[in-house]
Amino acid sequence: MKPLIDKHELAELLRVEVSWVEKATTARTVPITWVGKHARFDLDDLEAWLKGNKEYPDAAPVLKMIAAARKPAPSPSRPPKAPRPPAGPIKPKPPAGPRRTEGRAA
Repeated sequence: MKPLIDKHELAELLRVEVSWVEKATTARTVPITWVGKHARFDLDDLEAWLKGNKEYPDAAPVLKMIAAARKPAPSPSRPPKAPRPPAGPIKPKPPAGPRRTEGRAA
């Protein structure tokens, strides 16, 4: 049996901060072996996990090309619509005058 490593050794191995390992442990995104209440990490499980988390950057340009091919091209025969004017005549607001206080009980 291979020895298990702790969060400090895993952070050193992955070249990340220990806080990242703690967050990944809390979120359960890395394979964890629990020894009582202590999180330990098996190197074989970590290797399999890393192989499953690979991204291939060559696929990104291909995906962009596929997405661009699916979008319909704007039709050149129809010009863009202009905003509509408001309906009816525009009336200016009446000027604000002094408030009436007559007829009111103070």
